[in-house]
Amino acid sequence: TCYWAQGAINGVLKVREQLHALGLQTDSVQSLKIETFPEASHLYQNHPRTTEEAQYSIAFASASALLKGFVDVSEEQGITDVNVKAMVAKTTVSIHASFTEQKEHETSVHDNCANILLELKDGRVLSSGMSHVEWDKFRNMKEPTNNELKSKFMFLSNLVGAETCDVEEISRICMNMDTCKDSSVLERLVAELKVRV
Repeated sequence: TCYWAQGAINGVLKVREQLHALGLQTDSVQSLKIETFPEASHLYQNHPRTTEEAQYSIAFASASALLKGFVDVSEEQGITDVNVKAMVAKTTVSIHASFTEQKEHETSVHDNCANILLELKDGRVLSSGMSHVEWDKFRNMKEPTNNELKSKFMFLSNLVGAETCDVEEISRICMNMDTCKDSSVLERLVAELKVRV
């Protein structure tokens, strides 16, 4: 998923937690509003037809994160998911008020952030507050720990059906690249890795 959509995705995950804390599910959602920085507001906003469009659709990424807790850009389960498609139809993207006075020639990509407003069918509105990209170096945020990186790698590998033992070995080698004397083992493991496309 595009880096510019990452602030919105993190915001969506926050309102998803709020929704579940209220004992509600996504069928309670009336609309999903993304207020973000100007450049991100120009990302693709319709339901994607291809994985390439999915990678640059802020509305799709946000809808998928709200429904599933992660962004699923697979053609098999992500793009064709009718529930995600319905949520994309309820999603709007606008420029957050804090960026409206910005001069046209100024860039705001270093302020990659978004506020998510989740309007419920009963009239309540859940807000994420301004959310940024996790581990964002532009904002001097802490770098991920090895355990956080490994956890994310294992989660993503699992999504595509990679063999756990192979992924564990790839992870182990990558975490110790500074002492690796022969990268051909890693090359072979990656080349032979079987995944579900």
